[in-house]
Amino acid sequence: MQYKATTGVNLRSGASTKYRVIVTLPKGTILTRDGIGKGWVRGKVTLGGKIYRGWASLEYMHYESSAVTPPTLDTKPHLPRRISNAARYLKYGLTQKAVAKRLVWVNLFGHRVALNKAVSGRYAAWEADVREWERTHRLKAWQPRVVQTFCWRLMRGSKSRSLHSWALGPDFDPVTNGQGSHKTDIPDYVRVLARHNGITPGYDFKSTPDPMHFEYAG
Repeated sequence: MQYKATTGVNLRSGASTKYRVIVTLPKGTILTRDGIGKGWVRGKVTLGGKIYRGWASLEYMHYESSAVTPPTLDTKPHLPRRISNAARYLKYGLTQKAVAKRLVWVNLFGHRVALNKAVSGRYAAWEADVREWERTHRLKAWQPRVVQTFCWRLMRGSKSRSLHSWALGPDFDPVTNGQGSHKTDIPDYVRVLARHNGITPGYDFKSTPDPMHFEYAG
């Protein structure tokens, strides 16, 4: 995976602003990813003939392309700390109109959908990992029939707003991946690689499994 700095951004020794700055990446710098977690991407860059390795905030990095090497499943996934809806209103938009201004149209697993700009690169990285895994293992490409994303609404049977209100994740094929069951036709590796990109599968929900659903909860 490769990411491009959208502005000057610090490359740090860890995934937080608490860690020391290794070097400041100029706008346009390409970082080759080897890890991701909690809103940060880890990788290496080359500046002035020197190679630097560290972490950069995904807020200032744009996904560019997939790496030559295939993804692996043996490292610990990096899922973000779940934030409250009150925090999401401040981070992603207070109203439907405000959220709509932050949407970007992207191609996700063969479908043109709207996602929040803040998470669109993360979903592109996930799809690239899935396709690389399929090529490496000679698997038929997973192709969902239906993909749903942005919908300003409350969760079913709740007064809390759904994450679809901020376009933070998709639903895939609701008919064959119904809420309240672990019955699903989505391949296991799709969920595993989602977790490795900081995306939580609804399949993992403890109270009410929702296998159609994937979300970035940070």
